[in-house]
Amino acid sequence: MHIQTIAKLTLLSAMLASSAGCTKQDLASADANAANGANQRTVKTGAGLDFSVKMQKTIAANGQYSATLSVSHDYAGKNLTLSATADDALRLGSKSTTLPMTKGRNATWTIPFTTTSDGVYYINIIGTVAGSDGKTEARAYAIRVEVGDQSKTKKPAVDEVILPAEEKIS
Repeated sequence: MHIQTIAKLTLLSAMLASSAGCTKQDLASADANAANGANQRTVKTGAGLDFSVKMQKTIAANGQYSATLSVSHDYAGKNLTLSATADDALRLGSKSTTLPMTKGRNATWTIPFTTTSDGVYYINIIGTVAGSDGKTEARAYAIRVEVGDQSKTKKPAVDEVILPAEEKIS
């Protein structure tokens, strides 16, 4: 009896955690799939965009660099607007662009930037897909930029401490 209760609570908490960001329709189909013993798939809302980036590995302070953002998608005949913001230590040469989307071809954007000081910084990207009907979908992405030698700035690892725990379910 005790094991069955734990198993049910575990299943319930997993279902609640996986339902974040789902629509009512997604939840209804997930409940039907769970009742039939089928695998559950959670779909995030927003634009169907997958981001990847190519950038120089070694980046020094007070230098000029660029990040080439590649966006894969399954859209055709729509426009993709990419906008970028960055942390204060990065100065962007380009802050936005609009690209036509062709199915089967990645959209690419080269973002020039300059660095001012050592540290870890981010270039934040928002990709917005606009259709001819006026509806838009968006997806966010962040490009991590490590400027300078990060081994000097890393904090020492904390020793792992395991505390005893006791659970009681009544």
